[in-house]
Amino acid sequence: MAEIHDQFDTILILDFGSQYSHLITRRCRELNVYAELMPCTEKMKDLKFKPKGIILSGSPYSVYDADAPHVDPDVFEMGVPVLGICYGLQEMAWNMNGKVMKCDHREYGFAQLQINKIGSDKSSVDALSAGPGDETESGKSPADALSEGPGDETGPGKSSVDALSAGPGDETGSGKSSVDALAEGPGDETGSGKSSGDARSEGPRDEMGSDKGSADALSEGSGDEIGSDKSSVDALFEGLGDEMQVWMSHGDQLTEMPSDFHVIGSTKTAPYAAVAHNSKPFYGIQFHPEVTHTPRGKEVIGRFVLNICGCKPNWTMEEFIGKEIARIRQLCGPKGRVIGAVSGGVDSTVAAKLMHEAIGDRFHAIMVDNGVLRLNEAQQVHTMLNRDLGVNLTVVDASELFLSRLAGVEDPEQKRKIIGNTFINVFEDEAAKLEAVTAEKEASGAEAKGKIEWLLQGTLYPDVIESISFKGPSATIKTHHNVGGLLKDMKLKLIEPLRELFKDEVRALGRLLSIPAPLVQRHPFPGPGLAIRILGPVTREQVKILQLADSIYIEEIRKAGLYDKISQAFAVLLPVRAVGVMGDKRTYEQVIALRAVQSEDFMTADWFAFPPEVLRRISSRITNEVEGINRVTYDISSKPPATVEWL
Repeated sequence: MAEIHDQFDTILILDFGSQYSHLITRRCRELNVYAELMPCTEKMKDLKFKPKGIILSGSPYSVYDADAPHVDPDVFEMGVPVLGICYGLQEMAWNMNGKVMKCDHREYGFAQLQINKIGSDKSSVDALSAGPGDETESGKSPADALSEGPGDETGPGKSSVDALSAGPGDETGSGKSSVDALAEGPGDETGSGKSSGDARSEGPRDEMGSDKGSADALSEGSGDEIGSDKSSVDALFEGLGDEMQVWMSHGDQLTEMPSDFHVIGSTKTAPYAAVAHNSKPFYGIQFHPEVTHTPRGKEVIGRFVLNICGCKPNWTMEEFIGKEIARIRQLCGPKGRVIGAVSGGVDSTVAAKLMHEAIGDRFHAIMVDNGVLRLNEAQQVHTMLNRDLGVNLTVVDASELFLSRLAGVEDPEQKRKIIGNTFINVFEDEAAKLEAVTAEKEASGAEAKGKIEWLLQGTLYPDVIESISFKGPSATIKTHHNVGGLLKDMKLKLIEPLRELFKDEVRALGRLLSIPAPLVQRHPFPGPGLAIRILGPVTREQVKILQLADSIYIEEIRKAGLYDKISQAFAVLLPVRAVGVMGDKRTYEQVIALRAVQSEDFMTADWFAFPPEVLRRISSRITNEVEGINRVTYDISSKPPATVEWL
């Protein structure tokens, strides 16, 4: 059976615990190249696919720490290009007997990178390869040589590498420079007035498959063999001019290069800010190209994944739909049936529609009313899926079962596991009922549709990332209900067609599947529902309070025309009481916290700045209309350090 790595060229990103690792994955996908994040401890012999290239992420560690994570040395024996970013550069050098030391001056923030074109000038190569104290034939140290801007001609004319590295003013055969072509399309610039949190939550807003300009431009010549001009030491910064603004975030740096490496970029404080191997496609950069504070960072990543690795830029949702439908059909066979878990959220709705497209009536959607849904959610979802999408849906009211099992439980991880396990129990019971109907049809001689074998869930790639744990850099923040809360002995097999996708990719997929915009743009809702938005024991009374407060909040956001500008908004019921005054009487009631964030992919997020009058109106309605609440607060925490959900 064709897996995703068989269908799309894959860039493997090895995560050393950087807060930016997921952004590397996103930038690759924005270039229409499939990328997958794995722990840095992954053994290459255990990989079930061969990547087209490997990227080593940053890390909060130092390579010389006793407990520092180190990559499998076989990474450098795979015969594929490798790019080390920040710690990844240091890890590459450490593996090849280079030297890494603490910086005399830590570098956090903007820096100007001087790009050095090696070309065919032997003297420049000698200069760049010399040690920090050595002088070149010109009498200049490498640091002096690196601080000068390249641009001198070699020999009777420009070298082929200089020609390939032509700046924005040079025209290509089409009349446009390669940089002009690459610069077309969306791209966020961040000035020094924006916080790093703001910068991380921004990024290109181009939809998957809607604009292939940057990927097409970057991929020109991507079929070149390693060792050709475009895979030379200059390939990483090809066409990017003599300098660029970059974002630094490091306390260590390379102080002595491994043999056969050359400097291809430097800053005032980092003479080895970018290096490349003389003959192998190994590159290292001290800065972070994946963040928007490096305005041309996406182009640098594009040079690596498209030109150097030769990836085909065919990761689009148009391509994904056809191939995933074919995979589902092959997986389920001609008679296999699937039960679909739906909640009315974007993820489960898109997953349900995709499954319906793949196997038609052999897919049966089931919604479990677990007692912790939003106000009137079960009725709304039933109408929506049947009327708008034509999907058969059974609503199972299991609210009493869930609430009885949640009684007295305060720990969020326990809530998740209880809900996950109970969820599977209910599904298995419902599957048994549907199987019994099938058996009756077979016994009566009527045509049966086949055996129910699969359980559909709308797990996304960030869910998978957040559930990965490995020694050192990464710690499990929370067990996701779709990944860690499932029974090990589940009788149904799990099918997760969206598990490789980010949220914006799922929305793009939904639009291609003709799902109405109000459904595609709906804010996320967690599988454990309001249970993880009640910070204390879950009771029916507490659920009713939160349902009404949340409903008022969302209603007012929609009235203000702000819903589509916010990535996620919800109310939280706090386990505290506060003194208040209502009708000249003292009250001692509970507190509601409001949360609203903007995010590109939910791996980072920033709080939404409401107009004061909107918050005033929301607070007034909640305290007046929701019995038991006398105080409303607004959460202004970003992610990181906070998570989007409170539990």
